[in-house]
Amino acid sequence: MPSDAELYAARQAGATYKAIAASFTPPLNHNSVRGRVNRYRHKLAAAAAAAQPVVETPPQPEEHAPLFPVPTVTRPLSLDHEQWDDNISDMRHRQFVTVVHASDVHLPFQDDDALALTSQAIELVQPDLIVTLSDGFDFAQISHFPHDPDLSQDDILENVRKPWWNLIDGMAAAAPKAAIRAILGNHDVRLVRFLHETAPQLRTTVLRAFDELVRYQGRVMLPNHTSECQVGPLTVMHGDKRTLRQYGAKAQVEGRMYQSFVLAGHAHRPGWYMARGPRGAIQSAIGGCLCNVDPHYDKSGAPSTWTQGFAYAVVDMRASYAWLHNVVYERHDGLLRTTIGARILLQEVDAPALAMAGD
Repeated sequence: MPSDAELYAARQAGATYKAIAASFTPPLNHNSVRGRVNRYRHKLAAAAAAAQPVVETPPQPEEHAPLFPVPTVTRPLSLDHEQWDDNISDMRHRQFVTVVHASDVHLPFQDDDALALTSQAIELVQPDLIVTLSDGFDFAQISHFPHDPDLSQDDILENVRKPWWNLIDGMAAAAPKAAIRAILGNHDVRLVRFLHETAPQLRTTVLRAFDELVRYQGRVMLPNHTSECQVGPLTVMHGDKRTLRQYGAKAQVEGRMYQSFVLAGHAHRPGWYMARGPRGAIQSAIGGCLCNVDPHYDKSGAPSTWTQGFAYAVVDMRASYAWLHNVVYERHDGLLRTTIGARILLQEVDAPALAMAGD
């Protein structure tokens, strides 16, 4: 079995991951080789950082401007962008790539039944890429909005650490070959705004802790701090003010001048739009949420209009086309259920959730 150092040296010499994997008997898995090489890079970077101070620069976005400006905040130099570039390079050599956007979990206000059903769906779809975070953390205690006095006042990062680990573990178990990439949502960015306004002396340390929490031992790529990423003709984004409009899915492709397929979240209500032109159709889909549909701050008792679920796309990388799908969850007779193609997926709802739903 070759050492990580040997694999790293071969990569530095210019060999591709597939070529490195094939050079051994028996052959290695090229995804395993990539992971070992990147972990060794992190190890070297950590050793270099411990040996001498590193002069850092703000991370540079790949395609678009950051979701939030952080000109004075230094964050650890990440090698995730190299891993992300390698993944995108691999995808360009395939014809079809499946991308899941699992957004709006709002930890620690997640719906465990919805997440369990999502794991079933991911196991069925077997995506090549899972894009998540995207309002993965709620950070309600540092919101500008009035605070719910019943909320826990514990450390906000510790509140989400274990459920975030469980979320990533579940996705990785359902689709072992899938890459996992994080993008930021407006709730995730609450931490940045809060630190800028109330504790600028601690912002570098806390934001580094946030980044490492998101990366979860290198299992999640966080190559930059933007709210979107590009996979061929597909833009996967958290969403913005356009998303919240009455016809948010249409507004998303209008904002892209009908030049990109769009998967978005943010609205907590599914949406879909297609416009057909002389060269084909362009589509946009807004997925549902994976959090509790009764928000903690709503004390009115009125029925929620939020809908659980997620969106995914099958991307034809050669033809620059994508097929977008909304997976919508419904509760009935003690079950949370959905369909993907001809398959019906069911998740038994736990008793407390059943009582809250009034089913």
